[in-house]
Amino acid sequence: MRCYLDRYTKSRLLDSLGHHADAEQALRERPYAVLSGLEVRAALDRAMIAEKLQRFATAAQAYAVVARAWSPADSVLRGMATVAARKADQLSGDAPRLATAP
Repeated sequence: MRCYLDRYTKSRLLDSLGHHADAEQALRERPYAVLSGLEVRAALDRAMIAEKLQRFATAAQAYAVVARAWSPADSVLRGMATVAARKADQLSGDAPRLATAP
């Protein structure tokens, strides 16, 4: 789990420095360890970074992961899952549209 936290921290730093492609790559790397709750948060960050890079298929896929994971959660996370599902829908298909928050 520490290994994944390192990747997550690295991606956040890279993104803040404007190195979006490197940040997205760091979040795409998956350690061979037990999954943690951080993975869904990393999927949300991966989606937002991929959207900045206009990699809409990648963003849609990551938003879909968030939507599936958080839809049965508490009300706050369910709300975020709804937004993620909407963004996944907007960014998938033949004519992706930049996603907008509600």
